[in-house]
Amino acid sequence: MAEDPNEPGSGPGHFDSPLDDLFVEGAQFHEPSAAERATWAKAAHAASKRRKRRARRDRWQVRRKLAFGRAVPWLVFAGVVVIVYMVWTGGGGGGGPEIVAPEQVRVVYATPSDVEVDEALVDAIRNEVRVADAWFGEQAGRSPKWLEEGGVVAVEQRTLSHSSAELADRSDAVGLVADDFADEDGGLPSNEVVLVFVPLEFESQERCGESGLTVVVVWVGSCGDVPSTETTELDGGISGTVAHELLHAMSAVPRCAPHYGNNGHVVDDPRDVMYDPGENGEPGATRGLLLDPGNDDYYDHDNPGCPDVRDHPLWD
Repeated sequence: MAEDPNEPGSGPGHFDSPLDDLFVEGAQFHEPSAAERATWAKAAHAASKRRKRRARRDRWQVRRKLAFGRAVPWLVFAGVVVIVYMVWTGGGGGGGPEIVAPEQVRVVYATPSDVEVDEALVDAIRNEVRVADAWFGEQAGRSPKWLEEGGVVAVEQRTLSHSSAELADRSDAVGLVADDFADEDGGLPSNEVVLVFVPLEFESQERCGESGLTVVVVWVGSCGDVPSTETTELDGGISGTVAHELLHAMSAVPRCAPHYGNNGHVVDDPRDVMYDPGENGEPGATRGLLLDPGNDDYYDHDNPGCPDVRDHPLWD
């Protein structure tokens, strides 16, 4: 298994890969620790993969009767994991063949199995993404690479395999959503980041957005915000959640950042889009949000041996 870059033992220069960090402006609740969230997500994915492996194994035994048949999926999956890890951490050195890296952000409006599609949300989601894109352009001078159709951001529609109740009852709901985007071998996309908007409200706590390695979920309505065609400025609502969670997917905030804290965030400047006040800190700003003000933590910084989101391959 590849070394987990989130563990304290990971060497400098490696990207952190948060499993699911929350973006909540002023919410009063205790966020689970990174270790707890990692355990939940790993358990859910492991169970899903075990079921899929058993089904594939049975089919292959009938069709092929080959002793090595059961080892093939392990080798293929391990190879994909190693390739993705090497790309995201900058490992692998030079001179080798070109390897797959995230090339774009695919936007998806996905409804739980018991929720009807709201066609008006498609344009609203597209607008929130456009606002986030413009903010990235202003702050970084460039934007993520979005999958487009006809010159505008494409918004794919999909129905999830789980109901609202099934998702709302799970602390690792982001893992269940991610499973719906896995291939038949259980592997998640390696050449794109999937930004999924899911209408779902959690009863026990506000969860605005969560990030996995290549699947990012925005929980629509969970923090009292829904996408709107009227949004014009990036704020602490949906557009801010989009920017925040994409930056998590691009490895912000690394543990070696001077102001790192609260499970993958910064704790120094309330204006920072990656700021998290914790339980007793100053509430974050809802307007005038900035990308790493001072350029000292995660974007275009000068911290030797510390990953820089500026170098992530997802930028246009």
